[in-house]
Amino acid sequence: TTPFSEQQSTHYVLFRWNQVGVHTCPFDEQALTLMHQAADGIARTINQIGALATAAAARAKHATIGTQHIQEALTQLPWLAPAPRRS
Repeated sequence: TTPFSEQQSTHYVLFRWNQVGVHTCPFDEQALTLMHQAADGIARTINQIGALATAAAARAKHATIGTQHIQEALTQLPWLAPAPRRS
């Protein structure tokens, strides 16, 4: 499958929230950008990051999901970490 553009990723996240009856996106704009970049626009990866970031925000009792929650989610998905640079 072709990866989503950043705009398509945002629309996909909004669509998924709408499916569960949430009509205001709980992710802030920077979090959406970071999630798209980390997932390389792959829907399945967006879902994984989004679910973990949502849980992180809920644990912290934050109504808005921010970049700190995305970063916390990424620590739980080590295969998404960039490959080490070779000298």
